Amino acid sequence: RRTVCYATLLSGPDEGKQILVTQVQDTTTLTLSDPCKEGDKLYVYQQENEYGEMQWYTSGYIRSDWLALLTGLFILLVLVFGGMKGVRTLISLALTCLAIFAVLIPMIAAGYNIYLTSIGVCLFTIIMTLALVSGWRIKSLAAGIGCAGGVLIAGLITLISEYQMRMTGLVDDDSMMLLFINEQHPIDLKGIVFAAIIIGAVGATMDVGMDIASSLTELYCQNPDIRALSLMRSGFTIGRDIMGTMSNTLVLAYIGSGLHVTLLFMTYYDNLEKVLSVEMITGEVLQALAGSIGIVFTIPVTTFATVFLYYITRKRRRHRLAKTAVSTVDPQPDASQV
Repeated sequence: RRTVCYATLLSGPDEGKQILVTQVQDTTTLTLSDPCKEGDKLYVYQQENEYGEMQWYTSGYIRSDWLALLTGLFILLVLVFGGMKGVRTLISLALTCLAIFAVLIPMIAAGYNIYLTSIGVCLFTIIMTLALVSGWRIKSLAAGIGCAGGVLIAGLITLISEYQMRMTGLVDDDSMMLLFINEQHPIDLKGIVFAAIIIGAVGATMDVGMDIASSLTELYCQNPDIRALSLMRSGFTIGRDIMGTMSNTLVLAYIGSGLHVTLLFMTYYDNLEKVLSVEMITGEVLQALAGSIGIVFTIPVTTFATVFLYYITRKRRRHRLAKTAVSTVDPQPDASQV
C-alpha cells in the first residue's frame, strides 16, 4: 500500500521546502505503521524509483519527541518529590548512562576484555550511586558490600552455567552481526551474556541492599543499645519481605523484555523442554535465575555487614565515652591539701 502526500522539510539543506513524499506499507519489509496524516513527523529520504527518477520516501515516524517529553516529566517528578536528593539521583543516573554508553560499549566494541570491563563499570556504578544518593555513611558501605556480594554470586553462576550448558552467545542475527564489528579482535559473545546478566543484577541487588541497610540504620538510630542479634533478626525479617517482591520483579522484567520471543517459541514448540533448550530462551531464564539468586544472597551479606559495622561503631562510641568520663572526673586531693 502506498500513501502519497505533501510534506514540508523541517531540517537539512532544503529546510522549509515542500515535497511530495510516498509512504510504503509492506509486510515483507516490516513496514506496518499506520498511514500518515496531517501533523505527523516522519524521516524522509530520496531514492531512485523504477523510472530512474529521484523520489522522496518515508523511513519511519519520529518518536524521539515523545520520549523527550517523558524524560522531562520523569526529571520534574524526581526534583519535586526528591529535592536535593532528587538532584543527586539524576546526577548518579547520568553518570551511570555515561559509564554504559561512553565507556562500556565503546570498550567492548574496541576489543577490550568484556569481563573486566563490565565488572569495573558495575563497581563504579555501585560506589558512585550509593555515595551520591546516601553519602559516605555506614548504611551506604553496608549496602555496597551486600550489592557487590550479590553481583559476584550472579557472575559466578553465569560463568559456571555457560560452561555446563555449552552456551555460545550466538542467539540471533544481531549477535551474528556483532562478530563482524571488529574482525581482528572478535567480540566474545559469551562475555556479552555475562555482562548483560551482572549489569541487570546490579540494579536489583543495589535496591535490596539499600532497603535493608536503610531499615536497620533507622532501627539502630532509634535504639543505639539494641542487641546485635536482635538487629540481625530484624534484617532477615525485612529481607524475607523484600525477597518475594524483588525476585518477582526481576523475573517479570526479563520475561516482559523477551515476551515476543517466548510467545513465538511456545507457539511453534509443543514441548517445554525443547523451548528451554533453545539458547535464546536459555539466556533469558539464566538472567532471571542468576539475578534472583544474587538478590537472595544480597540479603544475608547486607544484614551481616550492617550489624558488624554498627557493632564496631557502638564499641568505639562506648570506648570514647569511657575515656571522656575518666578525663572529666575531679582528681582526689593529696594529703597536704587535706
